[in-house]
Amino acid sequence: MIWLNKQSLIQLSFLVILVTGIINGWVVLMNIEGAMAQRVIGSDLFFPPPYVIGSVWTLLMLGLAFCFNRLHNKKSYQTSVLFLFFACVAYPIYTFGFSSIKIMFAGNLFIIVFATFLSGVVFEKFRYLASIILLIPIWVVFVTYLMFFIY
Repeated sequence: MIWLNKQSLIQLSFLVILVTGIINGWVVLMNIEGAMAQRVIGSDLFFPPPYVIGSVWTLLMLGLAFCFNRLHNKKSYQTSVLFLFFACVAYPIYTFGFSSIKIMFAGNLFIIVFATFLSGVVFEKFRYLASIILLIPIWVVFVTYLMFFIY
């Protein structure tokens, strides 16, 4: 983490775009539609298309990079932000390419709880950063809400 601490916001943003680009590229390359897409195809149900989901996640992860950068020399906060980042970008991997609906719900619940908790902890000293972190559970609650209608 010491190495990351020495990076500028632009460098961190580049790393985020690289990591999310690799994950999004892997999802596209592997033609992973997942359980949601299979249920939505041919129905009247709404679920955001993969390019929207990937774009939103990239923006949210850029927000985490901004928070990480602004929390310079606040090691415990930075560690938590970094953990949240990895929990979010690894989602397609630990849900087996979005194929396990139970693990997807569990992952969503974990991210909602952890990101909300982290936002609350950060709120004590850095209110504007807490609001950026809070965007993650808001997005995940919205997507989980849509998932309940599909399943």
